[in-house]
Formats: sequence, structure tokens, C-alpha cells
Amino acid sequence: MTRLELEQLTVAIGKGLAKNIPPGISFTLILADFGDDGNMAYASNAQRADNAKMLREMADNLENDK
Repeated sequence: MTRLELEQLTVAIGKGLAKNIPPGISFTLILADFGDDGNMAYASNAQRADNAKMLREMADNLENDK
């Protein structure tokens, strides 16, 4: 899958998520190809700073097996 195709897929799924979640709930969707040369794309309805904070917390939880 090309980077553009992955970005388009991410946008399409993100729009579907945004339409189907209640107000006050944020989401971040990350899609990536497997492998070292893969691409990554994300979609979110959160503000960039809030999103970064949320992802840092998630990474900490994953590293600490929470």
C-alpha cells in the first residue's frame, strides 16, 4: 500500500469514527504497514497537544504493562 493510499484509508476510517462516537470522546487512529520501510498515518479529533499527552500516557502504560 502506498503512503497516499494509507492516508486516504486512515481519513475514511477516521470520518466514520467521528460520526459514531458520542460528544466529549476523543479518538486517535494510527495505521501502519509492517516492516522497517512501512508507512504510518493517523487521524484524530483531539487537539495536537492533547493527543501528544494521551499518546505519551498510552506508551508509558504499554511499557509498564498496565
